[in-house]
Amino acid sequence: MVARSLRTRLTLALAATAAALALASCGRPTGDFDRARPSALHDDVLPAIGRFSAETKRNEPVSRFNLTDDERELRDRAFAFTRAPHLGDWWLDTLVEGQRTRVLPILDPDFDPTRYYG
Repeated sequence: MVARSLRTRLTLALAATAAALALASCGRPTGDFDRARPSALHDDVLPAIGRFSAETKRNEPVSRFNLTDDERELRDRAFAFTRAPHLGDWWLDTLVEGQRTRVLPILDPDFDPTRYYG
């Protein structure tokens, strides 16, 4: 009985560690000048999951237009300027990246854009 309980606790601890590592890896990797680094996970996989989730679960409009190379580069270069200021925290970085790729719903629906320049 004790061995089974210990095995269950170890399994739960391993699962929790794996989940924490998986969540930590969802933050967008940055390169020089805090520009977004190319990443298959963040450029292809998460946006595809987000489009599917937005389209099927939340009934949001989804664009099927491809991005040009210039548009991708612009997004990567502007990432340091357009990201939320609280991205220094890895947990909020993960939430913001989930919102950007549409895997998560909008976190702050009452956001007022005038807070940036007001």
